[in-house]
Amino acid sequence: MERLLKSSISKWMLGLVLEKNVIMKYVKIWAMLLMMMASPVFAFDILQNDLDVSQNIDLRDAAIALQVNVSAPVDSVTGDGKIGIEEAICVLQYLAMVRHNTASGTYIWNVSAKTISLNWINSNFTCNGPKTGAEMVTEVTIASTTMTWPDDRMTWSRSSGTANNVVGTWTTLESTTGNSLTVTFNADGTVSVTGVILQCDDASEVTADAQHWPSGYSIQFYYPDPSRAATSVTVAGPGITGSMALSYNTTRGQWDAYTAGTGVSFGNTYPVGLPYTYTFTITDTSTWTATSTVSCFQEKFATIISPTGTVTGTPTFSWTGIGDFGAEYAVQVNDSNYNQIWQAGNLSGTSIVYGGPNLTLGATYNYFVVVEGGSTCSDGSSFASGSFTYGTSWAPIDVVATADAGQVTIRWNAVDGATSYNLYWSTAADVTKTSGTKITRAISPYSHTGLTNGTTYHYIVTAVKAAEESTASAEVSATPVGGWVQTQLNGAIGRSLYITDTNLLAATYNGVYSTADDGMPWFSKGPAGKDVSDVIKSNQYILAATLDGVYRSSDAGKTWALTNGSPGVSAGGSGIYGPHVFAKNSTHVFIIAWARGIFRSADDGGNWEQVFLGKDHPDYQDYAAGSTFIYTVGENIFINGAKPLDGWTDVIWSSSNNGNSWTYTQSPSEYSLQSLYYDNGKLFAGGNMGVYLVFERKPQKPHVSRF
Repeated sequence: MERLLKSSISKWMLGLVLEKNVIMKYVKIWAMLLMMMASPVFAFDILQNDLDVSQNIDLRDAAIALQVNVSAPVDSVTGDGKIGIEEAICVLQYLAMVRHNTASGTYIWNVSAKTISLNWINSNFTCNGPKTGAEMVTEVTIASTTMTWPDDRMTWSRSSGTANNVVGTWTTLESTTGNSLTVTFNADGTVSVTGVILQCDDASEVTADAQHWPSGYSIQFYYPDPSRAATSVTVAGPGITGSMALSYNTTRGQWDAYTAGTGVSFGNTYPVGLPYTYTFTITDTSTWTATSTVSCFQEKFATIISPTGTVTGTPTFSWTGIGDFGAEYAVQVNDSNYNQIWQAGNLSGTSIVYGGPNLTLGATYNYFVVVEGGSTCSDGSSFASGSFTYGTSWAPIDVVATADAGQVTIRWNAVDGATSYNLYWSTAADVTKTSGTKITRAISPYSHTGLTNGTTYHYIVTAVKAAEESTASAEVSATPVGGWVQTQLNGAIGRSLYITDTNLLAATYNGVYSTADDGMPWFSKGPAGKDVSDVIKSNQYILAATLDGVYRSSDAGKTWALTNGSPGVSAGGSGIYGPHVFAKNSTHVFIIAWARGIFRSADDGGNWEQVFLGKDHPDYQDYAAGSTFIYTVGENIFINGAKPLDGWTDVIWSSSNNGNSWTYTQSPSEYSLQSLYYDNGKLFAGGNMGVYLVFERKPQKPHVSRF
């Protein structure tokens, strides 16, 4: 083309006598022709606007301009034989229509079957090139320097190579259009193609497409026009009153009836009176007509199509064919609004694996299995329709975010089959996979550190199975703060706490609550409606101290029963109240009851018996009746109680044999004790008097009750 233009320029400069008033026009033409090498569309626009030349260009003279110094004879082209401004602009307009297209994807070369399976992932070809989707080339033969595709009537060449090895760069030139294509098959299974498309070989073709749908027979109409040279296209023929105007489809680069939602329908009865001839009237630089004939309709459908229902993993489309060796098949996949997202055509088999863009979990997709042609009807197509839902939303659930000073800990339940998890976070609400910052391969519980106290952080979690990522979990948020953090258990009802191997138990005014996630959240365990002052676990049993007595659960709080002989209002006295009334050692559980004393159980709280310290008079209470706390270290038991013969002084009672005998030592203060701690011969006593320590405590002799 560059040689052609240089020849044209030479002819203009030598053959034209440049008058003064036009000399600048030819200088501009010469400059524009050189500029056209970089941008033909830009050059054409400037020329047309600057020179104010009529659009009525003699195309025959433009053809002469294009054939200067070209081997094709020009004698057969009529015109005035002169190359002027109009012809130059026509050259530029022609070149501006040249398309430089590309496509890329993957391929599989089956040398034994002589097939190339192509999956085009990206393509901007509007004609004479691959479209996005899958296709199969059959009966391929590969020599060292040539490759033939009989079905497409294409012959490719390369400089060198090995027979039956497709790897390499191949080129082909279409003799009828002048279009050239270059395709490169790489050893890693990828393929790319570039094309210089001078002319769509079907640009002058019009099509009346015979279609058979479950709803009936119909005809759709197409006129390919990638450059949108036409200003209007109409169709007239059987089933159309007057004429039907087609609309321009910018996505497909064609005029069709789909865009306008029209066409010709014949119902479910096979049309009679065939063939039908339709006349297209196209208006571009002039008005001209072309015809297309429908000779038959495809009556049979593909049957037993799949998939249906819910699909996990990559969908495989399969069907039962119509039993016609001449038929080919295609699959078209659309979203729920019938926007096409992938297609595969020219299939001789009855199954194909989906090769389009990633599908959305939980979304519904519609698809068609198309019968294309056949020995009984080579023109018509039939469309069997199906739909499926791509997977279910297997996003992580029960996601919890817990704040701490400068960090947030995020926990979630495991998803069956998940190989990893992704965490997305943002300081803005409504975080998504797109807007959030991604943390890959997060493990629950995940500590997000280095955060700013007082700033709220928002999180979503996704699960990954193989190469697929789930939809996002529900969003959670937390605000790191310095110091204490309020859990989700109301501060007014938390009374005493007990740690097990897996859970934290809390005694409240409304039963026992449990958490495994730092209090985010808590779960009610019962007993429902009971004021629980303390809670403890002994082996598999949870014990709850109430005014009624001790309740016990053997099934993690699902059911509860009042234990035998436990102290409570029903048994007389004032019952159990106050925190820290439970204690245990290796063999017994102990509890203190106000105005009653100390009780013990050797069967994990199933049955209780009272343990007596003694009393000064039969009418007096036991020394342990006023106890407010109980404490055990190893096998040793400690409680606070009254001093013998002195009902006003607190002393510390202890027992090393499960309460069978007791000794006491003087309290460090006249004020009431609130806690004790014993460690290897060191006894700590605490209360509103402070904390005292005594070494190697030497208790008084064992006390024996006189009553």
